[in-house]
Amino acid sequence: MKKKRWILILLFLFIGVGLLTFPKTVRVYYDLKNKRSYETYKNQVAHMKTDEAKEKTEKIRHCYDENIKDGEGITDPFNSNKESVDKMASCLDMEKNDIFSMLEIPKLGLIVPIFLNSSNEALNNGVGLVEGSSLPVGGESTHSVLAGHRGLWTQEMLRHADKLKSGDVFYIHTLEETLTYEIFAQTIIYPYDTDILEIEKGKDLATLITCHPFPTDLQRLLIRGERVK
Repeated sequence: MKKKRWILILLFLFIGVGLLTFPKTVRVYYDLKNKRSYETYKNQVAHMKTDEAKEKTEKIRHCYDENIKDGEGITDPFNSNKESVDKMASCLDMEKNDIFSMLEIPKLGLIVPIFLNSSNEALNNGVGLVEGSSLPVGGESTHSVLAGHRGLWTQEMLRHADKLKSGDVFYIHTLEETLTYEIFAQTIIYPYDTDILEIEKGKDLATLITCHPFPTDLQRLLIRGERVK
C-alpha cells in the first residue's frame, strides 16, 4: 500500500514539474526556431545578387500598391483583410505567410519574422504589416506599422514592449539592407485612434503596435521609431 502511495506521489510530482517547465521549454524552442529563421534569411540575402534583390523589392512594392495600399488609410491592425492578403500572395506568386523580412529588438533579445499581413496565422509566428501602412523597406515619407501579440503561451513576442524607451533601437532586416529605427515615443491609443499611424511628410517612420494593458486588448501600445543612418 505504501509503495503504491509513493508511486502516486512521484507521478503527481512528475506531472507537476512537467506542467511548470513545459511552457518555458516551448518558448526556448520557438526562440531557437526564430533565430534559425533569421540565419536562413541572412544566408538567402547574402547569396542574392544586388539586382535580384532590387527587382524582387520593386515587384513587392508594385503588388502592394496595386492590391493593398489603396489610399483608404490604416485599417484595424488586428483585423487583416483576407481578400487583400490572398490577392497580394497571388501577385507575388508566393505563399501568404512567406517571410518578407526580419524584426530585431536587441533590448528584448527578440528576433521574429515579418509577414506582409496581420492575419492570425502570421501573428502567431511573428509580426505582421498593418494593411494600409508603408512596406517595411524605408524611404522618405513612409510609415510602416508592424503589429504583434503582447504574448503567447508559446512565445513572448511583444510582451515586454513597455520596457522600450526613447533612445532604444530596433532593426528591420530587408533584402537590400538593414534599417535602424530609434525609438522616440511610447504612446497608448484606442483601436479606432489611427491618425497617429499615418505618414508624416519627409519622415521615415516605423511603429510597433500591440495590445494594452496586458493581458487585455482594450487599447493599443505604440512603440514609435524614426530611421537613423
